Amino acid sequence: MNNYEKKGIEFFAKIHDLVRNEDLTTKDSLFEVLDHIRLKDGYHLGLKLAEKKGMGDDSWFYTYKGEDPLKNGTADIEMLREKRKYIYDDLIVEQTNMGAWQTYLLFMSPSVLPLWWHANYMGRIYFFDRDNFKGIFPFCCDPVPLKIQDIPHPSVTKRNGHFFVRCPNWNDWEGLVRDSLNVSFDEDGNISINDFKRKVLYEFHSGVCF
Repeated sequence: MNNYEKKGIEFFAKIHDLVRNEDLTTKDSLFEVLDHIRLKDGYHLGLKLAEKKGMGDDSWFYTYKGEDPLKNGTADIEMLREKRKYIYDDLIVEQTNMGAWQTYLLFMSPSVLPLWWHANYMGRIYFFDRDNFKGIFPFCCDPVPLKIQDIPHPSVTKRNGHFFVRCPNWNDWEGLVRDSLNVSFDEDGNISINDFKRKVLYEFHSGVCF
């Protein structure tokens, strides 16, 4: 288990705690775990949970100033949904390998937060806790014969000022895939995420259709 996997385990434990604890004023304590990222002055972190209505819904983090728009009833949900794409505009990320890794964890968090109906297609399983890996068990099918030693570890490399993040995960409609993305910073420290790709390492389809 490398340091990226250890941080991933901490991250999952923390976000699951934030989901359960709906009474928290803010979700700012996430950055106690994502300790290479911090909010810009005056900003807070909120969490929009999936609603069990319509054809499907996902959950996601958002940033705000002042009062939480979801809690005071002033939120425009579609505007918040669009704004989540720009969450990094309100964050300061350390320009390190771990900063890039924690950026990835926040980027992929909707895939492990609560999902509803059709949104379950985006759900993923990660291999951070390798010591307790028991094999992949899709919810409707026989076990898939994957050996943990055959699954690559997550990694971050820096090249020409860019951070390249790689991370394997499982999806019941794709199989074993490896995410790759490029985290970069401009002269003012503003962050951008580019070239997000998913490479299939072991093809699998559960056959389930929602």
